[in-house]
Amino acid sequence: MIPDTGIPFSDLSISLLSSRDQVNSFKCSNDAYTRFLKRDAIDAMNECTGCTHLVYYKDGTLVGYFTLVNDIIFGDKIEEEDIRPGFRYDSYPALKIARLATHKLWENLDIGKFMLVHSISFAIIVNQYSACRFITVDAVNEKVDFYKKFGFVVIEDAITEKTTPMYFNHTAIIKILRDKDKQATFNNQSA
Repeated sequence: MIPDTGIPFSDLSISLLSSRDQVNSFKCSNDAYTRFLKRDAIDAMNECTGCTHLVYYKDGTLVGYFTLVNDIIFGDKIEEEDIRPGFRYDSYPALKIARLATHKLWENLDIGKFMLVHSISFAIIVNQYSACRFITVDAVNEKVDFYKKFGFVVIEDAITEKTTPMYFNHTAIIKILRDKDKQATFNNQSA
């Protein structure tokens, strides 16, 4: 049974797509995203060109998926306050949300928010092993406001008929987490 209000994050789980997963029942509002999951996502995983994560409701229903890939963003595409002074390269490392899709029967229940939060969390984890300053997305034009609510910035000169490139600088979150780690380490050493 589909809830009629937002789903608590604790009722959702994520798993990495595998060839054993049954995805044929999934249908979202964007036919291309539905086709990708059913026809291309496994090949993308096998070819290391896209990493797809499935989102399940607590009853085992597949309610969404998101695909992440590595990316770059050129310095001339980002706002002045997001540029790192003294950075000597033309582009910055990024993690791209290549696709983010909710089953059409489960829309407007915070599943997209759950997937976005987890994408940001993955970027923070990746950053512990390989630098990743930004999160990028080519938002379908009707979803731009969704990403703006979470602090994504539009790259104005790259908007197309169908998509709007956007980015999110997550370094402030990483600094907060590092400061908390430093404080916890200090408290443990002082005890």
